[in-house]
Amino acid sequence: MLTGKQLLEELKRKFENQIIYSEEKTPGKIFITIQPKSLTFLADYLLNKLGFRFVINIGTDEIPLTGDYVISYIFSLDNEKLFVCIHIHVDPDIPFIDSITPIIPGANWAEREVRDMIGVHPKNHPDPRRLVLADDWPDDMYPLCRDFP
Repeated sequence: MLTGKQLLEELKRKFENQIIYSEEKTPGKIFITIQPKSLTFLADYLLNKLGFRFVINIGTDEIPLTGDYVISYIFSLDNEKLFVCIHIHVDPDIPFIDSITPIIPGANWAEREVRDMIGVHPKNHPDPRRLVLADDWPDDMYPLCRDFP
């Protein structure tokens, strides 16, 4: 049985140069902040090497607080009761992040929703159509951004 501490040590060993911050805040709940370019490698590793499943990703406009957007990806290893939450800070002047949908097809709608709602675009997404907003919605207006009128 894999523990949170063992998982965190393994991830630190495997992705040591790409992890900005890591912590097991409560037993079995790992929080990691990584470089954006590492997302697809870490997602692939969690899914295909460790057997985790993708749960959801969430976009947050933290520009007034930190100056950037934060995209969080949550993974679960159900039998072990382990969760990994990956945080990625995205510069609002370059609102793009690599898509994990080519690796994890179930991420399709969640990534499209983040794009529609805060404007962080998933690069190399296989289906870039809007999901939540109408087709005639203005291209530069995102309803969950803090500056939305």
